[in-house]
Order: sequence, then structure tokens, then C-alpha cells
Amino acid sequence: MGKGIRKKKKAKLDSLIETCEEHCISILVSLAKYCRGIQLDRFIYKFKENNQEKCERLLEYMNYYYKKFEKNYKEKIEDDEIIIEQEQDEESKYLEKINSGLFNIQNVSLIIYFLQSLNDDHIKEKLRNLMILNNVDSNEIKETVKDMYFHIGEEIEKTDSPSTKIFIENLLKNID
Repeated sequence: MGKGIRKKKKAKLDSLIETCEEHCISILVSLAKYCRGIQLDRFIYKFKENNQEKCERLLEYMNYYYKKFEKNYKEKIEDDEIIIEQEQDEESKYLEKINSGLFNIQNVSLIIYFLQSLNDDHIKEKLRNLMILNNVDSNEIKETVKDMYFHIGEEIEKTDSPSTKIFIENLLKNID
């Protein structure tokens, strides 16, 4: 008795932890976008300390969210096969991907891409080695960031702050 309640509590706790992690990643993206000067140096230093363990964690998140996205998107495709077989416009397909977890992949990719754009050889080298170790393709990260940039462009006129688009544009210029 009581095992069902424990499973529900565990599932709720896991969901809460995952939500907190997603919020933390969104906060990291905001810090990368808006920090300047000493605050930016402190932010970057966090990725250098303890043998760049936060870089390792980012790539763990990348793998986790990518596997979760593939699973969720595959399930949605199987569940909604009839709808997907009919012609959907690109926006609907993109929204399906976002709802399946693409947003988290984009945020982690954006942070990784930001770190790669820095003039810090230690972080770049660590990220390169970790990507090889975790089978993460740097071109895939770049394509994810470019895709995010492309889709932000359609909505930018509707918002007050074009900062995300400008931030991504600057990142793409810095690395290319």
C-alpha cells in the first residue's frame, strides 16, 4: 500500500526538477545576452572554474534534451500521422517541434555557441573535446542557432526588444 502515491510524488518531483533546470538554462541565456563588463566576466568565469564542469553539464543537457526531443517528436508524429500526412505549413511544423522540446535544445545550443565565440582558448578546447566525447556535432549546434535566428526574425516586429535576434546575429558573425 502507498506505492502508487510514492510513484506519483516521485513523478511530480522529477517534473519539478526538470522545470527548474529548464528555467535555469533560460536564465543562463538571458545572462549571456544582457551581461556586460565585470558581470559578463563573472558569468564566463563560472564556466571556467572547477575544470570547466559547467561546460560538461551543458553538453549533458544537450544530449538529454536531444534524446527527449526525438522521443517526443516521434511520438507526436505517430499519434498525429493523419494530420502530418496532410500538408502542414512550415509554421505548424515548427511549433510542433518547439512543443516537443526544440526550445530547450535551442537554448543550450545558444549558450554553447556563445561560449565558443569567446576569446578563451581553454573553454573552446574543453567544449571541442567534450563534443567529441559526447558525439555532439558542432555543425548541428550552429544549424540550431541559425534556425532559431531565422524563426525569430518573423516575430521580431511584434515585440519591443529585438535583443535576441541581434544577440544571435552577433554570435553568428563572431564565429564565421
